[in-house]
Amino acid sequence: MTTALFVVGAALGHVGRALEVARELVDDDVEVVFAHASPGSGDEYIAPDFRAIPIDLGLRDTDQFAEELEAVFRAVSPDLICFDTPPLPWLALVRMPGAPTMYLTNYFLTSVSDHRTIQEIAFAKDGQSWNERRRARGLAPISDAKSLYMSDAVVLCDPVGLIDRADQLPAPFHAVGPISWQPAADLPPQLQAHRRAIVASFGSTGAKRPAIADLDALRTALDCEQVVWTATEPPDHDLGPNCASFQNIPLSPLLARAPLAITQAGAGSTYLALAAGVPVALVPNHKNHVILAGDLERAGVGALVSDLAACGPEEIVDRVGRMSVAAKRLQLTSRPGSAAAQAADIARSLLTSRTASRR
Repeated sequence: MTTALFVVGAALGHVGRALEVARELVDDDVEVVFAHASPGSGDEYIAPDFRAIPIDLGLRDTDQFAEELEAVFRAVSPDLICFDTPPLPWLALVRMPGAPTMYLTNYFLTSVSDHRTIQEIAFAKDGQSWNERRRARGLAPISDAKSLYMSDAVVLCDPVGLIDRADQLPAPFHAVGPISWQPAADLPPQLQAHRRAIVASFGSTGAKRPAIADLDALRTALDCEQVVWTATEPPDHDLGPNCASFQNIPLSPLLARAPLAITQAGAGSTYLALAAGVPVALVPNHKNHVILAGDLERAGVGALVSDLAACGPEEIVDRVGRMSVAAKRLQLTSRPGSAAAQAADIARSLLTSRTASRR
């Protein structure tokens, strides 16, 4: 029996993606354990499927957080560690135990992209301090935040068509496609009868909301009955006319009847929409969202909500139609098979190598 330890952040996108891979990986020969930031989405979604070890989210930029995670390493004695969390500040001070490591992440956060991310900006400001703290813990200095992603396998969980030269990635990068989680539930009866609706999903990192007038302009131009908001918690904002909110429902059945999805440009719900061939209108909430939104706009599959709503009704219809064609073209770049299963196969190969090296 070998053990894979998944270390995940608080956001639902991180927890959900790791869960999809863990479910593909676990079997009679592989035990899966999770260490997760708490409070966070891991508190609700990991157990009872997997053993879950909480680590205090409030400690994430402290030596104590690193020490607690290192204590988990000693207690679990993993044969593989799989990370799905921002490495800065979470992992900057952590001493790895020597087991193979794997990172689930997105291309635009890593060195295969030249985007300047939240983590890069933070390191440019405080890098000297971080390196002094690393030295105090016996760790080598680093030159940039993106180097913290480097591991035995870096698994890029994005539409392959968005990744520049995806078929020529250097080691240790692997492009597998989007890995998105959604609740295992049926649509409520009032949604099953819907002919056509815009789907709005802002995950756990989407605090900003589109203007009500913009939502109504898009809904009217696209001849939709409603804007359907999906969330894990009841809304804390005014939805506006012809809008309804539902908690913990799957997106895929809604997207099958949607001309457009609205997201915060978080990878989870955004990539679920694109995997269904549905274009996205975006309300970025932070710098990394802005980066992905820009790449999606350049790929022709996305637009800012405010820019799209500012068009006249006919132009909205025309622009969304062109975005839809581009989204369906992006679908065709997907590789055969489940992206989560491909990621699990990469993890399994690392476990096999680990076992062989011990003989």
